[in-house]
Amino acid sequence: MTSALSHVKARLGVAGLNRPMVDTHVHLWNEADLPAVVAPAIGVRPDLARDFRADHFERIADELGMGGFIVVQARDPNDHGLREAERLNELSGDDARFLGVIAGVDLRMGDEVRSHLEQLRRLDGIKGVRMIAPENEGVGIYGSRAALAAAAHIGESGLLLELLLRSKNPGQMAEVAKFAQTVIHAHNKPMILNHLGKPLGLSDGKPTSDWIDFMTTLGKTRRVYVKLSALRGEMGKNADRRLMFPFFDVALQTFGPSMLLFGSDHPVSFDYGECVLDVVEWILDRGLHVGDIANLIFARNPAEVYQLES
Repeated sequence: MTSALSHVKARLGVAGLNRPMVDTHVHLWNEADLPAVVAPAIGVRPDLARDFRADHFERIADELGMGGFIVVQARDPNDHGLREAERLNELSGDDARFLGVIAGVDLRMGDEVRSHLEQLRRLDGIKGVRMIAPENEGVGIYGSRAALAAAAHIGESGLLLELLLRSKNPGQMAEVAKFAQTVIHAHNKPMILNHLGKPLGLSDGKPTSDWIDFMTTLGKTRRVYVKLSALRGEMGKNADRRLMFPFFDVALQTFGPSMLLFGSDHPVSFDYGECVLDVVEWILDRGLHVGDIANLIFARNPAEVYQLES
């Protein structure tokens, strides 16, 4: 075991984890076929211009004694939803620690999403679909009849719906919160918010009031899970993790410990061990290790929402 991951494993134990860890958010790709959201960043992130395939994550899993990974799409779903899902299945290989795939979806498809879902359901291991909110379109998507119709079909299919947005658009946050309330009230299916909604204020560790209101509204549904993920990717490789802690605090206060999930967003969020430690050191700093929160965030909550245990 490398000294870095040995330290991570030890700190997980101190935090109270006594179950195999599940990472709910990793990406796989080939260097020759980079995801659309990654390719433009290669100029400043040349470390991403390489293969990230099953063997890379298998080594991490072996060293940390992990239960496994959920693999998440990273493309524009308009062009690559089905094809990328097929490719992610191929890249994850036969290792049982790749526990499922989150494919792409576009809620603007409305009723037409049914054929997309039918094709996805024919693939092994599809656990859910993810909508990446277009940043340049402002509001209007999540309040549309098309989005509500698509969400209904997703719920009927048995797949989870995951959402990725950036909280710099208060109007979009408010619309997503209302969308989640409406869909959950109608269908009583869980939903997953990726990356804490990519909050503003990370550079000084001060959550904005708009984001806190957004998280409070979503938390009240009691059916939205939130991934503690991607903050290091947003802040930079050498980010001071203590600046992340206030954002984790808000997630805990508004959603409760049973709705929090660990996700590394690796390889986008730099060093794997540091991403784990960002959450572990928050648990220890806040004195939360006296309870069962590490087992919830790193193991039990992922197993429940992704139905990983028979």
